[in-house]
Amino acid sequence: PNKKKGLYVTAAASCLLVLVGGMGRAAFTTRRKFLERRREHEQNMLSWLNRQTREQDLIEAHQQDTSSYRIDQDKAYALWQEGKQLRCNDEVVARVRGMLVKEWQMDIEEWLQYTDFMYEQKLAELIEKVEAAGASAFMGPKWKEAKHRNELTWWHNLHQFVKFLFIQSRMRIVSLVATAALAAVSSSISTKL
Repeated sequence: PNKKKGLYVTAAASCLLVLVGGMGRAAFTTRRKFLERRREHEQNMLSWLNRQTREQDLIEAHQQDTSSYRIDQDKAYALWQEGKQLRCNDEVVARVRGMLVKEWQMDIEEWLQYTDFMYEQKLAELIEKVEAAGASAFMGPKWKEAKHRNELTWWHNLHQFVKFLFIQSRMRIVSLVATAALAAVSSSISTKL
């Protein structure tokens, strides 16, 4: 009986050792892959930033206006998001966000000039992105105006919706009265015939 008990203990200890070793190896491999992915993404962000800087320098070298130069915001935002998620180097992530802030400032300045629905929707989406990026503090003087306008847009849309409902109900009442009057006239004509 003691030999069997010792055999069971040895087997259980061996299984436990293999299990703990496997878990440790899996944790180590997962961590190594995460760190590799982070390093690769930092390299991607740095190469993208260097490419943007080179393009701006080329434009300046040809003595052209660099204010018309625009970056690919979708690519930059995706790089920033993944860099934030992977906890990449804060300085690199901040540089990407800095480029985004410049673009967002230009967009806000441009979009505040228009009052149609399309630009109001773009402005609302941009405000969400800026707040998600934590870049509100860097947006400059037009930011407050954009936020205020976005709040007014919500109230304006609600007002338009209520007005639309009111107009629709008036139109239904007028239509119902017109139908009743037409029915009364046709009834009176048919009774006279």
